[in-house]
Parts: sequence; structure tokens; C-alpha cells
Amino acid sequence: MRAWWGLFAAFALAAPAASGSTHPAVSLGVDTCAGVDEAGVAAQVKIELGADLAPEAKDVTRVKVRCEGPLLVLTVDDPITGKSLERKIDLGSAAPKARTRLLAIAIAELVSASWTELETNPTPVVAPAGPPPAPEAKAAVRDSVDRRAFAPRIGANVAFDAHVFPGANGTGLLLGIGTRFSTAHMGLGLSVDLVAVQGHGATDLGDVSVDLVGVGAFATYAARTGPARLHGGLGLRGGSARLGGVPRDGTVEGRSLRGAFLGPAAFVGLDVRLYGPLVAVVGVETGVALVSVRALADGQRATTIGGLWLGGQLGLGVAL
Repeated sequence: MRAWWGLFAAFALAAPAASGSTHPAVSLGVDTCAGVDEAGVAAQVKIELGADLAPEAKDVTRVKVRCEGPLLVLTVDDPITGKSLERKIDLGSAAPKARTRLLAIAIAELVSASWTELETNPTPVVAPAGPPPAPEAKAAVRDSVDRRAFAPRIGANVAFDAHVFPGANGTGLLLGIGTRFSTAHMGLGLSVDLVAVQGHGATDLGDVSVDLVGVGAFATYAARTGPARLHGGLGLRGGSARLGGVPRDGTVEGRSLRGAFLGPAAFVGLDVRLYGPLVAVVGVETGVALVSVRALADGQRATTIGGLWLGGQLGLGVAL
């Protein structure tokens, strides 16, 4: 168990370092008619995008803010993706102290909309006109997109669950439903779930009904790949299992028992964004129940909730 946590910690610490420490470059021009603190807007944009502010140059994303009546027109010319974007916003009803931050957020969202194309469409069929950006400039933009993707987030899902104990006697496939809640920041997070499954096993003297309720707690790490998030975790799963005997004839008495199970577990999952906050979730899990539940038939062990288990998950959730 100690070795598992050591490997997890090394992976979590090494992954952010591997992405490099460079920052993309952005130039910013705000007309005085906008009525905001340009230095304050620049400072907020730098924080939101994780970017360096620079003069206009070959691989610098250019942002202009001008006035059009009561509206502010935001224009982004991005040599990294070859895109030009424009958006109109109305800050007339915002408090004067809030206008600077709201404008900075709007600029960051528009720039991110352009930069995200490096993830969603890294090799367009028709290349944009103009000289290609330097590889290090593209890498810096990708790092910025990943950092924004790893902003503080929460998620929840409901899914169909399947569990099996392949090395145990008298247990078949257990099916049911589960729900998972998670939180993460910069890829590192925590996940808690509740699973309820049931099934039937067989012995020489009759059948055994199996009802299992389990709770899992995991330390997690996530990596973003385009519209999907690949995540995994290490932790513990425990809970309660009820085993009930159903004899085949009247000469055998059927009884039931309840006991606890507990052991280390690991899972890997994939969340794929469908629309807005809605995501499809799929995952697999494995673990070892070191504390197990055993039922006897005619003095011999007949059914066991213990040892190695395998699980699967398929469902829907939200990621905010």
C-alpha cells in the first residue's frame, strides 16, 4: 500500500513539471473611451491566461478593445491558430469598480476560445495563411489551455455499476448503480462514491443472494485530452455485504449473514464532455478486499465477498 501512494505522489508531482514553465505572449490595447484602468485590465488578463504581456510581434496574440456607441468591441488576432475573433459586450450596467475585472474576464474567454483550437483541432486540413508559429510558442499556448482546464472544479455523476470477485467461491456478476462526487484543482483532487449492487451465486446446496453497499474514497489526478479528461485515483473501498442462502430442498436450512469488507482500490476513468456541463463517464476499478465476508454451506466455505475484485462504470454526470 505504501508503494502505491509513493508512485501516485511521484506521478502527480512530475506531471506539472513536464509541461514546462514558458508562458504565451499577449499584446493588449484598450481605448481610453472604455473607461477602465488599462493597467488593471492587463494585470487581470495576465493572471487569467497565465500569459506574459508583450509588444506586437510574430508569435504574439493581439487584443484590441474599442468603443462602438455604448458597447465595447473586443478583437483578437491570433497568429498561433490563424484565427481572428470579435465580440461585443455591454458593461454599461456594471459598477465602475467591477468594469475592469469584467473586461479582463471577457478578454481571457475570447483569447481562450482561439487557443483551445490547438487542442480540439491541432492539425487543420486547410492550414491558415501566414507563417507558422514557432513550436515553443504553440507549446506555451497549450500549457496555458491546460492550466485553465485545471482550474478548481467539481463534478458528480450517476452510473450503472458492475462488480465481480473472480477468485471467490459462489459469487456471480453483481449489478447496480453508483454515484460519485469529486473536486479537483490543478489536476489533483479527491473523489468519494457510493455503490449499491446485487446478484446471485450458486453452491452445491442452493443459491446465494448477494447485496453489497460500498463507499470509496480516493486521491485523484486528472489529465486533459481535448474534450475529455482522463483521471485516476488510489484509495480505499469498504462497506457492508449481505449473503442469504436459498436451499434447493427442504432438508437444508437457509440462513443469511451480514459482514464488512475493506481494502485498497484503484480506478481509471474517462469523462467526455457532451454539451455544456453534461459529460459521459466510463471507468474501471480494481482492488483487494483484505477484510472479507464468508458464508458456509455444510461446514465448508461456499460464498466469499473478498480477495480481488474488478468493477466497471458507465453513466452520465456534470462537471462544473
